[in-house]
Amino acid sequence: MGSTSHSSRGKDLGPVLDALREQGWRVEDTERGHVRAVPPDKTKPIVHFGHSRFPRSMRNAISELRVSGFVWPPQQKEEEMQPVKKSFQEQLRTVKEDPPSPPAVQVVPPKKTEELSVDQLLERWKAAKTNFAKALADVGAAEDSVEEAQALLAAERNSLMSAETRLITLRKELDEALDQYGMGGR
Repeated sequence: MGSTSHSSRGKDLGPVLDALREQGWRVEDTERGHVRAVPPDKTKPIVHFGHSRFPRSMRNAISELRVSGFVWPPQQKEEEMQPVKKSFQEQLRTVKEDPPSPPAVQVVPPKKTEELSVDQLLERWKAAKTNFAKALADVGAAEDSVEEAQALLAAERNSLMSAETRLITLRKELDEALDQYGMGGR
């Protein structure tokens, strides 16, 4: 069992392994090529996961790691943080010093929207929530279909490679048999 490295893992797993180490986790390879992540808090469970490049596998692994205290995505370091936006007063001062040019197109104020009752708003919210849940389920089903298709494609590639290997072996056997009976000389 050794320490995992970027070269032995998919490129998607590298940032996760780096973040684990930065947060004090012990990260090791198992004998079967999986990853064992030991949290710094010994009361939390150890997490084992594979090195699959499937997005669903990565999300599941990160979810299990979070249960044991892993923070993902990692918080930005102070020097990497975006500059703080100017306060309203600073923005106003900038506008007074350098007023913006008038827009090329006439800006039309928005029309007054219809006033809705609480019940109407609640019904619209429920409909939006239902549509969101359906869309989320469709996305999950599509991801599953893609993963299944990728697995089938990999299986077909393996089958094709096996068939090519078998064909090469049979061709060698045929050449040897033809040579044995003096019919070779291709």
